[in-house]
Amino acid sequence: MKALQKNATVSDWILYGFGKLPIAVSMIAILMSYHTCGTVGLIISAFFYYFMLCTMVQDCIDQLIYYPVIFIKDYFIKGEKPTLNLSLTPIHLHFSLFLLWLLICGCNLPCSIEWARNFHHSKYLDPDPSWISSVVLNTCAGILWQMDIPKRNIKCYAGLSDFCVATSVILFVFCQTALFRVTPILTIVFVVITLHQYISSWIGGVRDLNDRQVNHTNVN
Repeated sequence: MKALQKNATVSDWILYGFGKLPIAVSMIAILMSYHTCGTVGLIISAFFYYFMLCTMVQDCIDQLIYYPVIFIKDYFIKGEKPTLNLSLTPIHLHFSLFLLWLLICGCNLPCSIEWARNFHHSKYLDPDPSWISSVVLNTCAGILWQMDIPKRNIKCYAGLSDFCVATSVILFVFCQTALFRVTPILTIVFVVITLHQYISSWIGGVRDLNDRQVNHTNVN
């Protein structure tokens, strides 16, 4: 890790700490949404999401760069052929969610502009159309950032894919001239993905365990 090297900067240590405890970023973003504007919390999380994606890509690049050295070492010295455990699926999923996050930030950008214009009158934006979405999205992000996603070997994964496709069609048909509908629809998408990855995996694991127990009982 770069943060553990001697030439590490303060920002490296901060990013390393937040990377180990991403829930802290979502909590800070929620607090900022309460005390300033919901879009401010979304922008804070967007910056962290960007750095997290950069870290994931850097880890993959490091594996690709050092794999030839490891291959030569293990193959010619130990007589073993090492395998390259490189999975780009988490990067693809997080990058897609990051793009949706940026789209939500763009739709709520007028709220932050209005908050900045009236900051000398009040540090709060009242009413704040982006507040609910910011709290919900940062809560979902705090859960997703701590999970090893995507978990595909769980129930209703195909249904989740169909739901996302249907949502994209709805956005394309009904939201071209009504941008105020984009944020709540994409917020629902984040909530559904979070619930599916967090809850369905546990429920599916319990069901699979029960099925194995029943089959074992029948065999006996």
